[in-house]
Amino acid sequence: MKKTKILTIITLSLLVFLPFIRFSTSQGAYVGTQEGDEYLWQLSVYSLNFGTYFADNLEDSLGILFPLGDEYNMTRVYGDWSWGSPPQSNWPITVNAIGTEETGQLLPLDPTIITSTPVNGTAGYEIPSLPIYNTYWDSTWYIVNDTSSYIHQTLYLALFFSGYGIMGVPFIPTTINWATFVSESLAAMSIFGGLYNNVSLTALSNGFTLNVPPLGFDNNSVAIDIEVNYDANGVLTYYEFSYGAQMLVKYTLVEPFAPVITSTPVDFSVETGYTGVSIQWTATDLSPNTYTIALQGSGNVAGPLAWSSGSAITYNVPTGLIAGNYTYTITITDDYGLSVTDSVIMTVEESEPEPQPEPEGIPGYDPLIVIGVFTIASFGLFVLIKKNKK
Repeated sequence: MKKTKILTIITLSLLVFLPFIRFSTSQGAYVGTQEGDEYLWQLSVYSLNFGTYFADNLEDSLGILFPLGDEYNMTRVYGDWSWGSPPQSNWPITVNAIGTEETGQLLPLDPTIITSTPVNGTAGYEIPSLPIYNTYWDSTWYIVNDTSSYIHQTLYLALFFSGYGIMGVPFIPTTINWATFVSESLAAMSIFGGLYNNVSLTALSNGFTLNVPPLGFDNNSVAIDIEVNYDANGVLTYYEFSYGAQMLVKYTLVEPFAPVITSTPVDFSVETGYTGVSIQWTATDLSPNTYTIALQGSGNVAGPLAWSSGSAITYNVPTGLIAGNYTYTITITDDYGLSVTDSVIMTVEESEPEPQPEPEGIPGYDPLIVIGVFTIASFGLFVLIKKNKK
């Protein structure tokens, strides 16, 4: 294991993303990431598959067609991580603040005026096998506001030809149109002409694939295949670079955090004969999946059902439960199989008997007076009858 190579890893604050003259307005509606979001990508470098790549001197062609420099190209990725078994490293980002929308020149060598929203955060790399080398730094990424600007931001596809390059665009606009991305990118390749015409692109529902056939770049003896995917929030989820059907580099989003329950019910009581009783939970997660609700002693009573981050999950308690304690436990799961649970106890109590109404008296008279009068009258009548008998 060549531990010294760790020390050569560069901080990926790519100079091509530093803004020039910018004019601020407000945060763009195309921004899907939020302040406080945390992400983690894993970088896998399959060093044993690089033989043909180096034998073909493919880096020479890529250095001319899609120059990234020796600090960011695929050869550098190999040199930094060829010593370990994939995945060799984790790459976290914590979003600290979302800036206000800016308009101006975004790229030093491209005079195009671009509107974008800055995302300020903490980035770094972590090496599970050598945590002493974990390194973090502050950085800023820019989410551009449309598909055309994203093409400019990728330096006309150049960033996709390196595992380090793709790290420069972890966030994209939620409004991106992949069919438009493909058509405009191919139009640009056509304008460049020559070997650029051998690049083909295919739109996916959440990204695209790129292919260069054998000899498409003159010295590539086998095909180049690249796949890039983003989620609905514009967050990079998957990157793959393969050469001759052998994967060289993979960069994938993983989620190390389970869902977080932000609103929970407290234990409560109802009386027999209740109606309209419901229980609610609210949870957040980047990749919500399903939830289930179980009643202790009875098993699942709801789910698995889909849930949405930040939206209430409501369970309507059936009527007719007899007196006793009922423990309901919810299990909320995300796309990565991580879950969180919470329990609440509903106590059903016997209803108090309804009080019987007092007998009504004679209107206008106090009941005690009426009773006293009747008692005296009855006694008098008894005495009178007894005298008559004498």
